Amino acid sequence: MIQKKDILKLVDYILLNSASINSSGLYNGKVGVSLSLFEASRYLNDKNIENKAFQLLQESLVAENKDYGFENGLSGIGYVLLYLIENKFIDADFNEIFGEKYESLIKRFTNIENEPHKLLSSFHVIYFFAKIRDTKKDDRISRIVPKIFEGIELYLSLQFFDFNDRRYTNNKSLVLNVFKQYLKLVDFACYSDFSQLLLDSYAQLYRNGKIVSNYYTGCLLENIVKDKNDYQDIIQDNKQYGLLNFHNSSLHLHEQIDLLSLLQQADSRNGKDGMIKTVEKEWVNSQPKNSWDKLNYRIPQYAKDTGYGFGLSRLLVFVTNKKHLFV
Repeated sequence: MIQKKDILKLVDYILLNSASINSSGLYNGKVGVSLSLFEASRYLNDKNIENKAFQLLQESLVAENKDYGFENGLSGIGYVLLYLIENKFIDADFNEIFGEKYESLIKRFTNIENEPHKLLSSFHVIYFFAKIRDTKKDDRISRIVPKIFEGIELYLSLQFFDFNDRRYTNNKSLVLNVFKQYLKLVDFACYSDFSQLLLDSYAQLYRNGKIVSNYYTGCLLENIVKDKNDYQDIIQDNKQYGLLNFHNSSLHLHEQIDLLSLLQQADSRNGKDGMIKTVEKEWVNSQPKNSWDKLNYRIPQYAKDTGYGFGLSRLLVFVTNKKHLFV
């Protein structure tokens, strides 16, 4: 298991590289690093790390950002601010700090259905709107969120309809990843008006052998449909055979973390920790010798090594707060 000294090495490495980060967003910017340092400061009970986290948060809040998206834009920054307030990392008034930016986000997405070419690339903003919905009553949110979900459902329905066509040229893996993200958002937002027709289309393709098993999909379907018997065979097959498809040596760091996080949640529900201990032990043992010194992980070259989205800040969050729900 990862020791305190290893966590401190992670913190030091992230702090050393945070000075070169210019963007302010969640996945590759300062606010994502800030989130990871806040989690580490609480875990280690370290005021100095907390001060560094707060400084990065302030810098991300005052920086000019014309991106409204979740990964690197204002909605991701707003999400982190809400998370930190909700979990008592900071004592702050969201409306006072982020009120103007919130209104600009509402304005940006009120008529998102008129820009379908932008809708698919920005659907992760649902994380922000679902989070703020729990603390701020605003009827505009209840109109925006269904529009985004309906846009994703239309896209996926059209793709699934064409899956049987031999001339289908789109990347099926990317489409299935969008479907997985859709299920994750439905689960996170507790969205009860999800498309039954879309799930039926997926189920038919799966039963006809057109789609391979995926552990994430099985778990998310289980969370969403609860005890409905219509999909129990698909849920169990995805969970049983999907887990066998994972090979730690071929997974990037963020994929390993997401898998471990999902297993952690499953073990928590079952009241035991068998799966998480087995897979986590295999994952840690599979790292190269001295990897903690060299920080030698499979991080995509296009991502910043310290980012929350794909890099070491994501790892720092996981090792300091196993209950964290990654977005």
